[in-house]
Amino acid sequence: MFERMSRGWRITKQSFQLIGRDPEMLAFPLLAVVVGFFGVVAVTGLAGALVHTLDPGMFGDMTDHADENPAVQAAGLGYMFAVTFVVTTSSIYANFAVLNTLRVRLDGGDATFMDSVRAANGRLGDIMKWSLVVTTVGLVLHAIESACERLGGIGSLIARGVAALMGGAWNVVSFMVVPAMVMDGVGPKQGLERSVEALKKSWGEGLTAHVSMGFVSFMACIPFFVMLVLGGGALANAAETGGSMWYGGGLLGLSFVYITVAVLMLSVARVLFSGTLYRFATTGKIGDEYDDDLVSGAFTPKD
Repeated sequence: MFERMSRGWRITKQSFQLIGRDPEMLAFPLLAVVVGFFGVVAVTGLAGALVHTLDPGMFGDMTDHADENPAVQAAGLGYMFAVTFVVTTSSIYANFAVLNTLRVRLDGGDATFMDSVRAANGRLGDIMKWSLVVTTVGLVLHAIESACERLGGIGSLIARGVAALMGGAWNVVSFMVVPAMVMDGVGPKQGLERSVEALKKSWGEGLTAHVSMGFVSFMACIPFFVMLVLGGGALANAAETGGSMWYGGGLLGLSFVYITVAVLMLSVARVLFSGTLYRFATTGKIGDEYDDDLVSGAFTPKD
């Protein structure tokens, strides 16, 4: 297990090195945030206009008697589904573009930002189909968790544990669906099947990917919290003594710049990691950007 984690860490390191070669990949998650934001605004505006047209009095019911009105509950559920779908689609779209850049790189080519955007646009239908599946599963799991909270006592704890296991299993099984869609050019259904096949070959290595990225994420957050505490302390001290607030304010500003860049790099690295592991699991080859010998032990066939 420790050896697998070590390999996972080294592959993660190479994923960050690939980001260093193609830093424009960091623009894809930013694009997802922008598209998701305007998508949510559009959905909210459309939902508000639709509700006002059908029943102007429903806005008052939403705040006064929401728990007692099935129509309001249905409208709220529909709105939540639409918003989640928009955000999920924008995220998967960005991941698809990142993985397309990786695919072209591993094949010895050089994909520009717009090349990967065009590739994602060309598969927008499949991206939306998979987003629909992810959104539906996510809301079902959320509904199960909400139902578990109402059980109370030991039953609630057991039900929560089962729900958590279901969510974890789904995350593992679906870990390499988008890489399969990009690398093999298949749809969501085939992508899920191939993700499961890759998982069967190397269930331990899939866990290693999550563990190693979790460790990197934890370590990356430490400087942020240090700067946040130091900056907040400096501002509090300056407020008491009447000193300059430039130092504390500068640290706080730097901390938020740092965490923004860190989150972008971690999100892209996680996607690159999943794509690299899937590529090797299905073909036995990585490409010029990675060391085949390094990753050759990352997927050990199970008897």
